[in-house]
Amino acid sequence: MGDEEPSLHPPHHGFYRSEAEAPQTSWALLDLHAYIADRENYTSASCKTSDKTEIRVTFCAAPPPLVSYLCVWFPGLKPEDLEKIVLDPTVEAAQSDLLLLEVSVCGRRRSDYFVYKANDGRGPSLQLLEIPEPCLDKRCNIALLARRDRHGGTFHLRPPLERHGGERFRLRRHGEEDSYYYVAVLNFVSSTESEYTYKLWVFDSMEGQWSSRLVSVHCPLYHLTSKVISLGEDGLLGFVDPWRGIIACDMIGQRSPKYLKVPPKLIRNDKVRYRDKKALVLSVDMKKSRLQGVAVFDAERMCGGSFDYTCMQSWIPKYFNADEYMVFN
Repeated sequence: MGDEEPSLHPPHHGFYRSEAEAPQTSWALLDLHAYIADRENYTSASCKTSDKTEIRVTFCAAPPPLVSYLCVWFPGLKPEDLEKIVLDPTVEAAQSDLLLLEVSVCGRRRSDYFVYKANDGRGPSLQLLEIPEPCLDKRCNIALLARRDRHGGTFHLRPPLERHGGERFRLRRHGEEDSYYYVAVLNFVSSTESEYTYKLWVFDSMEGQWSSRLVSVHCPLYHLTSKVISLGEDGLLGFVDPWRGIIACDMIGQRSPKYLKVPPKLIRNDKVRYRDKKALVLSVDMKKSRLQGVAVFDAERMCGGSFDYTCMQSWIPKYFNADEYMVFN
């Protein structure tokens, strides 16, 4: 990784030594590419990688339209060892006060995945997620879902999913006060002329293990998921192909999967640009029809191919304060 790599030079905005200095914002527009930078403050959390190297993640939050970002650092590595980081760490999923982060290091067969939590009752935490096989190879197929609902209750996996080979794949905990969550992944297995079969992987942090089952859905067209959305608060997920349709899949297993076709009038591509070096981020108040602000974003920091997206919405900033955490949950 050379000195001119943009991932080594994070923006100046968003980094504050103390919470009192930081501007108040309840949500953030989060850059999916993390920076390799030695930044540490009240949002920082650390743990060990799969090879026992210390890793630290810091969340640099800024009010939109400024883009928030993560800084990843390895305190035990020498500057020349940073060349082992062959790819920028990336945010694979975000929900509530949670982030799923992928870190690739040269010489390892697989990437490490970490769950960053803004507030576990004791402040931010970072945990290494162990996976049974490379089921997290595509960001667009991954959902991160808090186990609690807005009423303070929880929903459970019923009927229970089939255990993966009878083995247990555990999350390494940092605090007993953590609230629990699910990681869900829908991977393609096979297809016929009218039916597609997928494997649904689910990680339950309360049980500390993965489970899986096969699901089939009648799709009239080829389906390529580009985003996962939550459809309600009871474990129903939508795996969205914006050009074709949505696979509605019940993570709990109480409802059969369905395919929802996208109306043709919603499919447009006449104003899309992928080659600009700089992009403008607009903050618009839709209720009052008012432009709130404009910020410049580096459009060359693409994640993957030309048709991938670069940012996602995150509500993490509101969870760093313990009092706010109680109010919103």
